[in-house]
Amino acid sequence: MRFPKIQDLLKKITDILPKKDVEKIALKILVAIWIIVTISTFGLRFAKDEGDDIEKKISDAATKVPISPSVNQGDMKKYEKLINLSQYPEPMSEYDLKRRRDPFSKYVEEAAQIGAQPTEHDFTLKTIGRVPLPVVYRGFIELPNKLIGQINWKDSTRFVEKGSSLNGYKILTISKEKIGAVDEQGVKWDFVLNKPVPSDKLNAVLYDKISKKTYTVEASSVIDGYKVIDIQPDCVILLSKGSEIKLTEQ
Repeated sequence: MRFPKIQDLLKKITDILPKKDVEKIALKILVAIWIIVTISTFGLRFAKDEGDDIEKKISDAATKVPISPSVNQGDMKKYEKLINLSQYPEPMSEYDLKRRRDPFSKYVEEAAQIGAQPTEHDFTLKTIGRVPLPVVYRGFIELPNKLIGQINWKDSTRFVEKGSSLNGYKILTISKEKIGAVDEQGVKWDFVLNKPVPSDKLNAVLYDKISKKTYTVEASSVIDGYKVIDIQPDCVILLSKGSEIKLTEQ
């Protein structure tokens, strides 16, 4: 379909209407054309800007994804597994089989009950002795007018002289054979050169006929449910299943 030109249309209108009316109509037509052109231009610009904004948002979102050039294919597979595990975790039954300790499982409860029962032993008393003090007189330094004693206390080496103190022991005398000392309770001790110093605390050596093992115990020691409740100079008393067992040297 062919539309008439604007000039032809205006000429026809001027032939029909007076000149004054023609000018008014022409002005209205021009205003209408201007409005239509303005609206069309604004619509096209708005659509273009909206499209640019959407494209920019997509581009920004893509650039915000942290992709490291050092990530290889193997690492990407590991990440995928972690994501899948977080989205689809395994049931609790699977975790129960994998955990080493589960305080709510029946297996651990039964094991705890079994462990509370003493293991069978057949103890015999070998010897009773005294627990040595952690101190040994190792040597001396002889000076013109006195002796300096060397004492090993556990893993440390100390040098003492008459009148000095060492871990609560006051040195009374020093000779080439021994060191005389007194503790805070007033009990006197002799530290003989290169000899262990026995304390007043007792220990015992037990032999198990079943396991063929030897145990050195003190009061309050526990062996598989057997508790040492007392050590006397001639016997050891154990407690097992609520009953006392008295061991004497054979």
